[in-house]
Order: sequence, then structure tokens, then C-alpha cells
Amino acid sequence: MTYLRNLILLILVINLIGCVAMGDKFVELEEPEQGKAIVYVYHPKDDAYGANEANFLFLDEKQIFRFTHNGYSYFSLEPGTYNFNIRLSTFFVATELVRDSVNLNVKAGETYYLRYYESHDRMETWSNGVSAGAYQLTTANIEEVEKYQALPELSSKRLLNHKMMR
Repeated sequence: MTYLRNLILLILVINLIGCVAMGDKFVELEEPEQGKAIVYVYHPKDDAYGANEANFLFLDEKQIFRFTHNGYSYFSLEPGTYNFNIRLSTFFVATELVRDSVNLNVKAGETYYLRYYESHDRMETWSNGVSAGAYQLTTANIEEVEKYQALPELSSKRLLNHKMMR
């Protein structure tokens, strides 16, 4: 019985750790590489919606990573227009459902900040005649924010690594 209890506890701890970013704390890059721009993307912890499964970030239809609460990452990109979109996560797998997106026109030498967050959409209730319940639906949002807004929020974020990092 102790073995089973310890196994269940271990599974719960692993699941909780998987929901929070564990990388290095945020450090602002000094400047973009020559001829490129830096784009930071981050997910502040949503206090009211923190238990929700985080969604996936796609860049121009390429899956980059699954967001975790308090996570951030960055991209070093050539000048051009890029589409960042958030796709619904179902049991830790990305779906085709785009929850929100933003097009960003990137210029060399510039730094950009994108915030992904969830906001309350509505409550839905259900009843099957024997039992009843309610659940909360959220709306995913990704938006460009100014440096003065982003830096205080980024200061406590943890790095999410991906293949496109310099």
C-alpha cells in the first residue's frame, strides 16, 4: 500500500512540475545579432486560471513549444512579417484550433515583446439528472506589449528552450 501511495505522489509531483517553467531566470539579451531582431514571448502566471493546461506556440505554422506558466523564450529573427499563434492543447498535444494569433512586422535591430495570457470567457454548467457541475472556459490572448510593460513581468520568468534559439 505504501508503494502505491508513493507512486501516486510521484506522479502528482511530476505533473505539477511539468506545468511550471524550470529554466534559467530571465536575462535580457544585450542587443540583436547583426541584421536581426529579438522577439520575446512570455506567459505570466494567470492567478485565476493557473490550473488550466497551457497551449502551444506556433511560429508561421511550425510548432515551437508548449507554454508553461511563468515561462518565456526568445527568437532571433530576420526582418519580415511573422505569424505567432496559440493553439489549443488537449492532453498535452497541439490541435489545429488556433485560439489567437498576432502578425508581427519585424525590423532589424529592434526588440519586440509578446505576452500570452488567458482571460475568463464564461462559466458553463451541466446536469445529467443525477449529478451536476460547472466549469470555467477561458480565452487565449497573444498581444504585443511595450518594453516598459514587459520587463517587470519578465523579471521572474523562466526560460523555455527551443530549437530556434541562438
